Amino acid sequence: MVQRIGRYEVQAELGRGGFGRVYRAFDPTVGRAVAIKTLHAGGDPELLMRFRNEAAAAGKLRHPNIVVIHDYGEQDGEPYIVMELLEGEDLQYSIKTHRPFSLMQKLQILAQVAEGLDHAHRNGIVHRDVKPGNIMLLPDLMVKIMDFGIALVSHAAESRLTKSGTVPGTLKYMAPEQFRGAADSKLSDTFAFGVTFYEFICGVHPFEGPSQHAVMFNIVQAEPRPLQELCPESPEALNQIVMTCLQKTPEMRYPSLKDLQLDMKPILLELQQEHARKLLVDAERLAGAGQAEAAHALLHETLEIDPGNRAARALREQVQRILRAQMVGPKLDALLITGRHQLDSRQFDEAIHTLEAARKLDASNKDVLALLERAHTARHGTAGVAERGVEAGTVRGGADRRTRLAEELEECRKLLERCEYEPAIERLEQCLAGAPDNDEVSQLLEHARAQQAALKRQSIVSRLLREVDTLAGARQYERAMQMLETGLGYYPGEKSITERLSAIRAAKAAHPREPAMQSPKPAPHSGPPDLVRKITAIERLLEQSQLSAAIAAADDALTQYPGDPVLQALLRRAQEQRRQRQRGESVAKALQQAGELVKAQQFGPALKLVEEGLQFFPDDAQLNRARESILTARSTLERKQILERAAAEVRSLLAREQLEQAVALCQKVLGRFPNEPAFVSFLAQAENDIQQREVRRRDLALIERDAEAQLEAGNADAALRLIEQSRRRFPEAQTLLDLFEQARRMKLRG
Repeated sequence: MVQRIGRYEVQAELGRGGFGRVYRAFDPTVGRAVAIKTLHAGGDPELLMRFRNEAAAAGKLRHPNIVVIHDYGEQDGEPYIVMELLEGEDLQYSIKTHRPFSLMQKLQILAQVAEGLDHAHRNGIVHRDVKPGNIMLLPDLMVKIMDFGIALVSHAAESRLTKSGTVPGTLKYMAPEQFRGAADSKLSDTFAFGVTFYEFICGVHPFEGPSQHAVMFNIVQAEPRPLQELCPESPEALNQIVMTCLQKTPEMRYPSLKDLQLDMKPILLELQQEHARKLLVDAERLAGAGQAEAAHALLHETLEIDPGNRAARALREQVQRILRAQMVGPKLDALLITGRHQLDSRQFDEAIHTLEAARKLDASNKDVLALLERAHTARHGTAGVAERGVEAGTVRGGADRRTRLAEELEECRKLLERCEYEPAIERLEQCLAGAPDNDEVSQLLEHARAQQAALKRQSIVSRLLREVDTLAGARQYERAMQMLETGLGYYPGEKSITERLSAIRAAKAAHPREPAMQSPKPAPHSGPPDLVRKITAIERLLEQSQLSAAIAAADDALTQYPGDPVLQALLRRAQEQRRQRQRGESVAKALQQAGELVKAQQFGPALKLVEEGLQFFPDDAQLNRARESILTARSTLERKQILERAAAEVRSLLAREQLEQAVALCQKVLGRFPNEPAFVSFLAQAENDIQQREVRRRDLALIERDAEAQLEAGNADAALRLIEQSRRRFPEAQTLLDLFEQARRMKLRG
């Protein structure tokens, strides 16, 4: 194996053929790996010159779907070309191994090939050897077209080295005109791309035959089978695109591959939207099962395919909220416990700072907002106590002051008996400000604050235990233990917290694996046996989806046990489930009615019905998908109807030989629907008929003039022969009949 080619250090041979080899090499100048392809030119100066010109032009191409040419040159009379080193497989291998691509993926790959070739054509470069083997598919399905700049010298060398009467190995991708000696052109590239397109979609060559001569005959004479016969999921519009590429007459093919791309885009867009809808359904299922991360990944893919999908965007926002909640949940819980403790300790500034940090994590959390409001209110109230105390001291004096103080203390005791600690403490603080040395006021205020602190501590601990029990019921033990340990940091030795922490550690040891995400289950409730029975009955009604009965039972139980948190939670749960059920029934009914209207092709009323639903439920994924589907169906039907009416009119005009009117109508339709294949064909037919009619008119005029000249010269027989020959071609020409009759009479007169 050669060690160097030019300045490049050869590392390995990647492949070889009859006309060259491919090497992996290293470029020490820039420190990168490259691929080098050599060609056997036999020192032919003409081939080397053609290669240099071709490679120089191709080396200027810069497009993401064209392999980059770094360098080219000759060594020992043999040309070589240096390209970027690619890791992947060519399209020929994918076809041969039946790699399972969806139709959407195939069209995405072919669209990249069309983009790369169109870029080359617009820069004056013809590939000359478009085929699956020259299309590299990278692992991320990125396409790279290879062998620009070497096809010309390859073909020239091949024609020199192949035996007489044989055809080069790329015969299967040659255009009909190339067999007749026509020069390579971008239209012959388009034909080769059409063959590649067909082969990649269907898995078989469109002009397959038992021998090279049979393949050649099929390319020149035969029509390939429609795509739908071999690939049933292919739409008719896709078949028309491929068949336009495979037209035998070059001028009937796409004038540029940009036109082909414009025809492919609606098909690809429809396939992408359908794929996005399927991904969205899967994402909804995963989100409903609590697999938020997996749903989030699918929604990313959905929006990359269909960025305007409103339903996917709405669901992504919901999933993102769930993911954020999972991430900030433990930290938010800790901040809430800290904030409550600071409020109980009358550290209002510290509580506000803590709760503001919690609000940054979740600005919509009701507990955070309520505690923050309490903290601000308490701080402002404390600031005004001293001022109000001074005013009280000024008004009260002597015995009157003592009397009023006694009355105020009596009112405060009544408030404390009713457990109304906040107003009692506020009034006692005012009293203390006016009588700072009064022991009775000080003792009563201290007692009130202690009672309030004990009650708040009990409330906080009870709420903490309920939240922990909910998490434990959902087997989210780690988060539950974090909350309990945070609680112990503020209430050291709290027996109920310590006992619950031990119980949850035991539960975690028994069930070490936590679910990724589950709907929390109600915590076991402790209380009077009658209350437990009522709660159990309500939970059973909820499990059986008897929501109205559950709501009635919860309302009834709350009259007996007002304020019970478990009963209130069950009532809210039942009410929310009923709202969701009613919403689901409303949406289902709207979708059913809209579906019936769509079947009847009443798109306006169907769209109005769905949009009315979206006013009430703007984030409903089903309604958003239905709206998009209705708009698409209406647009598709309108387009189809317009084209069908126009096609019928064009056919009628062509049948009546009103060719100019047919041309005008085709041009009008193509102005609105560019490159619509049927009307491109109609237009070509009408223009061809106009041209043929003009040719016939000129030919008929010449024949009539020649016949009249023969008659003027008295050559009746010659005139008759000329007219007889022409009547088969122009049977409808009345002038020829008149001349024939004139010549016949002349001959009879002798």
